[in-house]
Amino acid sequence: AILHDEARAEFAVVTIATELAMLESERLLAALRADGIAVNHLVVNRVLDDKDADAFVERLARGHAKCVGRARDVSERARAELTVVPYFDTEVTGVPGLRALGAALFRPPAAK
Repeated sequence: AILHDEARAEFAVVTIATELAMLESERLLAALRADGIAVNHLVVNRVLDDKDADAFVERLARGHAKCVGRARDVSERARAELTVVPYFDTEVTGVPGLRALGAALFRPPAAK
């Protein structure tokens, strides 16, 4: 009952700027509204501004490299195969995107 009382409860849908996340947020917003639950805010988080993109990408790449190094150590200790999938320049959607992702995930192991 409290969720249906606009004076006492309100949802804010928070998403990220990807096609899949936006589709899910649209569905969530519609479902909440259909159930009579107040949703007065839609927040799009982690939006990259063009003027800050280069510096951000450099910091992100350094952070990724550090994490991949740690993942290599962890996988060696656990005797687990590590697969590193590249960051795609577009969102992975549809059959072509899934094919590209599959090729990155399931490529033959490198010769030792």
